[in-house]
Amino acid sequence: MHVSAPTHPPYLALISEAITGLKERTGSSYPAIKKYIGSKHKLPTGWEKVLAQQLKKQAAAGKLVRVKASFKLGDALKKEVKKVTKKPAATEKKVRCMSADASDGHELSRRGERI
Repeated sequence: MHVSAPTHPPYLALISEAITGLKERTGSSYPAIKKYIGSKHKLPTGWEKVLAQQLKKQAAAGKLVRVKASFKLGDALKKEVKKVTKKPAATEKKVRCMSADASDGHELSRRGERI
């Protein structure tokens, strides 16, 4: 009997995607995580049982934090998510302004300061 590799991402990636996607401050419940993952990914039969096992396993390992009947990301996973979603800082654009205070044609920042 040959078992092929799964076509979906690892369960830990699915769980962290669900928790960050749900954006619940107090953590996400098992039914909410299950519904989110089921709607976004095509998974094999019996995946709900594996999901429940993975939630317990990752909570015991410290990658997830249990809050009552909900799960939040642990510190290690929070750092990974922040690295992925970090955006570069926006730079201040220069604007040419011909108003009364800049009648000599100097460039002004968006706040109206002369550059």
